[in-house]
Amino acid sequence: GAPGSSLEDAAWLAQRQPLWIAFSELFLDTELMLADLERIAQAMADSGLSTCELHEVYAREVAPVVSANLLTVAGVWSGFDEAWLCAQIVHHLRNRSGWSRFMPEWAQASGLGRTPPQWRWLIRQVQMRRGKPTGPPASGE
Repeated sequence: GAPGSSLEDAAWLAQRQPLWIAFSELFLDTELMLADLERIAQAMADSGLSTCELHEVYAREVAPVVSANLLTVAGVWSGFDEAWLCAQIVHHLRNRSGWSRFMPEWAQASGLGRTPPQWRWLIRQVQMRRGKPTGPPASGE
């Protein structure tokens, strides 16, 4: 997680903000194109974070702030305002208490905290961009 002191650390924020913006696209009320997914994968690869850390950023920093967008009838589809998004995530991280560090029960029950269907593809892209082996291809690939 993010200790409070990290929120004042410009380097930590500079590492996180491109990920927050990229991951927020996974919560837009629109179909992502290949170019969108490639941009997200590049932000993930550029972050230097492990795949486990990337999932933490997705599930514990971004999802709690923007996941409700997928539940609204006419959700945001063109992109979240970046300044608003980053401010909301910082506010969330500063103010979460012990019990609210995890997604609310309604969000968990609806599956919004789970990784998106594209997650495995994104992780493979990150590994390829970092020059790491991705393991044997799944049958049919």
